[in-house]
This record gives sequence, C-alpha cells and structure tokens, in this order.
Amino acid sequence: MRKRRGFRPLIFGESTNENDNNESTNQLSDSDHSPENLRGHSSDVNAVTFSPSGLTLASGSDDKTILLWNLFNKQTIAAFSGHTGYIYSIAFAPDGKTLASGSSDKTIIVWDVESKRQLAILKGHEGTVTSVAFAPDGNTLASGSLDGTVRLWNIATQQEIHSPLKGHSRPVSSIAFTPDGKTLISGSYDNTIILWDLESQLKTATLSGHTDSVLSIAVSPDGTTLASSGGDMTIRLWNLATQLETHILLGHTKRVNSIAFSSDGQKLVSGSHDNTVIIWNVFTAREEHILRKDLGNIYSVAFSPDGQTLVSGGNAENILKIWRVPQ
Repeated sequence: MRKRRGFRPLIFGESTNENDNNESTNQLSDSDHSPENLRGHSSDVNAVTFSPSGLTLASGSDDKTILLWNLFNKQTIAAFSGHTGYIYSIAFAPDGKTLASGSSDKTIIVWDVESKRQLAILKGHEGTVTSVAFAPDGNTLASGSLDGTVRLWNIATQQEIHSPLKGHSRPVSSIAFTPDGKTLISGSYDNTIILWDLESQLKTATLSGHTDSVLSIAVSPDGTTLASSGGDMTIRLWNLATQLETHILLGHTKRVNSIAFSSDGQKLVSGSHDNTVIIWNVFTAREEHILRKDLGNIYSVAFSPDGQTLVSGGNAENILKIWRVPQ
C-alpha cells in the first residue's frame, strides 16, 4: 500500500469527526461472564468455526481430528479422522453441507457434513496448509500455506484452478474472500496483506503497516472493512475502497492470533497469546469487554451467526470455551 503523504492511521478510537470528541465512549468492562467448557480433543485446539445455521460448531486440533458439536446439548456429533498432521484451519461452505480442513500434512480434506464422509483430498501445497476459505458461491475453495502460495480449487471437479497465486515472500497465514466473491485477500509472515482479483488472478494491492507477521485477517460482512492482526500485538482496520488504514487497535500484550467479525459487523473479537479474548466495538474502535477465565494461549475465535455466542480455542487443557456475548 502506498500511504498518502502526511497520512496517519487513527489509533485506539481516535476519530477525525470533530463531533465525536463530545460524545461519551463505551466503558470498558472486564467481563466476569463464565464460559461453558467443551471437552473432547486430546491436544491443542487450533481452529473453531460455526456452521451457517449456527446449530453446529466445528473444531480442529493438534490431535489430528475435527469434532462437530451440537450447540443445543453441547455434545459431539461426529469426529472426522483422515489427516496425518495437525489441523490448522476449518471452514464450512456457505450452504453448510460441506466442511474443508487444512493440515500440516500439506493436504486439504473436503468433508460431507451429513454423511460424515470424505468427499475429496486436495493435494498440491508443499507446506502446511494454514488457512482455508470458501468463496461466497460455494463453488471455489481457497487455501494458503507455509509454502508461500495461495491456491484455488474447483469443488465440483476437485481440481486446482489456474496456477498458484504467488506474491508473498514468506508463508501465508490467513485468507479471506470479500462478500462479492471478486477479491481474495491473503495475510503473510512477510508483514503484508495482498488483495487478489479473482477474475484476472492478479495482485491489485499490497497493504503494509504491520511491523511483524500478519497472523489473521477478516472481512466485514458488508465488505467495506478489512481487519488484520499480527505478531506486533496490534489489530488494524482498513478501508477496502481506499486501501488505507483507518484504526490501530491496541490492547493485547502479546501476538494476536485470531480475529472475527460479528454478523452485523458491529463487533470484532480477537484472541491472543496474552491469554485474553477481547470484544471490540468496530465503530468506536474501542474495547468493550475483556474475557479472561483461565484461557491459556488463544489460537482461534469465532462469532455465531446470530452474534449472541462466541467460541475460543487454544492450549488451555484442550478445551473449547463457549461464551454468551456480554451486552
């Protein structure tokens, strides 16, 4: 990204709107809400995600399994076994019928959620698959890897589409589609974020600002805002139209491993190596709640589709923690 001369991103809730200075800001609360604990994995939980319906939760672990959970009774529905390495990323298709998982075994497995069977094993990456994401139409799957590439897969044919997208100089940590499906975004250990035009397969922009590895990215539901988090302990908000930073969120004291928007785009949740989960107000760019409760290192966080529940996974006794979002 080429910054405008004199441009300075807003830091921790600063605003360019003069009227905002007269408005009271939300008070930060250190939440005493207690989470529900889900036990089933035998090692660290690296990835969590809700199904589009919000009725099912999926989790991926160093124990090489994916567990599906019924959120009504908090019991496991199924355990998917097939990977020979740690599972680092999972994603439901938009219709909720399939699930994709990426692993340190360098493969992606596509699963049928109803039958609990493997539909495909996608091979091509030369390193750990760190991130997987479905396009909004559900026909394309994207994957990012420690091999530094992003690959696109046709779900119907189970074949790779075109050549790998190469632009990062170090491993790819996280990928996300924009809601219109026209752009794919990748974050990397090279401290940058790249925007890719999917029709041309070309890089359209490089966003620079993080001073350490970009570890997680997320796009707001309306497609206007990109959030990124990194090893520099910051979360950054970007205007996707102008490709400029708008805010830097400061609050974590160690690297921020995972971020996710709520379905209405009003909140952002972050999980960190500092053993906390923070809920942020996107519009004020301020902390609303800090969740603590013996979390350990947080590797993954996610909001439920209705925005009322969030889940965190990490290295705290191999437990998933389910929280009611404080109001």
